[in-house]
Amino acid sequence: MARVAEKREDVPAPTIDELTLADEPAHWSALGFAVAEDSCQLGRVRLRFAGSQHGVGLTGWTLRDIASTELDGLPTALSESEAPAPAPAHPNGVLAIDHVVAASPDLDRSVAVLQAAGLDLRRVREEPTPAGAPRQAFFRLGSEILELIQEPQQVLERRHRAPLCRPHRAARADERRSASSKSRMMPLRALRDV
Repeated sequence: MARVAEKREDVPAPTIDELTLADEPAHWSALGFAVAEDSCQLGRVRLRFAGSQHGVGLTGWTLRDIASTELDGLPTALSESEAPAPAPAHPNGVLAIDHVVAASPDLDRSVAVLQAAGLDLRRVREEPTPAGAPRQAFFRLGSEILELIQEPQQVLERRHRAPLCRPHRAARADERRSASSKSRMMPLRALRDV
């Protein structure tokens, strides 16, 4: 069972600098977001649009003030940039990102790795969600929340049987087994507005 660690006051709390999405900037512009070139800012978080040829959904992120970029399979880079001032509301009224969702086949292991990297575990929910996730853990990352869900057993079994989609080359069987045991990011989940 995951435990909530005590918050250390002498260490800055990790925050999200950037989320990379495998989508086209034009799609977001059409939805009423103020996009400049290949990015836009929601609150203090920049969304970088890498193009649909780079996969599906949320493909990576950069975090400030983390002790490690090895986050149990989540594609993570370290950011040295200062947090910008919050962006104004977009033409569609969106102000900021509420939360980002990642899935793990082993919630306790992933929680331990994220805590060791300095992420602030706030709560573990030990009951099933309406969508079927048996457990969830919530981490505070500045104004945003990382919701880490434990994948239901039937999803794990289905994913273990199916080959992984890899851009540019086929995955070997040992890569499929390794990747199915790691955490993965989910599509950008919820945005809050006024």
